[in-house]
Amino acid sequence: MSVIIAIKERGAVYFGMDTQTTNGMYRYHYLNETAYKVARMPNGILIGFSGHVKVRQKVLAHGEIFTLNEEGRLSKAHIVREIVPKLARLTAGEVDSAGKVASIEILLAHQDALYNITARLDVIKLNESGKIGAGEAYTDYPLYAGRALPVRERLLKALAVSARYERTVGAPFVF
Repeated sequence: MSVIIAIKERGAVYFGMDTQTTNGMYRYHYLNETAYKVARMPNGILIGFSGHVKVRQKVLAHGEIFTLNEEGRLSKAHIVREIVPKLARLTAGEVDSAGKVASIEILLAHQDALYNITARLDVIKLNESGKIGAGEAYTDYPLYAGRALPVRERLLKALAVSARYERTVGAPFVF
């Protein structure tokens, strides 16, 4: 699993993530571009993924589904009308090795817009920050109590706390 955190500040969205991946009882640590949990599309959209690697790879192979609206912006209406139906068709019927439904959760950002697409494909507009993955429950205090700290420091504290309490989250961290 994972933890991916996004903070909106000064008209931009900043991401931080762990680099650990898990498969059952096995944990792997990666610090290379192929294992990053955030991808940048050619149009500037950032996509943070948590969930099954198989589904993530399939979605990234069809990165053209992540489009901007007519004004060149990312809006909730556009995500619901254009992106979510394509995601639903693309991921329908995916199962993991145990035969369970394989899914992902997504943080989607462009310029100052930040959204969460849940595993059930609900779309939530996020005003200040977002977090997804197994370690997300441990990130609130460092993110909100440290608002006076620089963004990178807040992200680092939140990731470190998450890694301390969630076995499927681990360093090194990437920003």
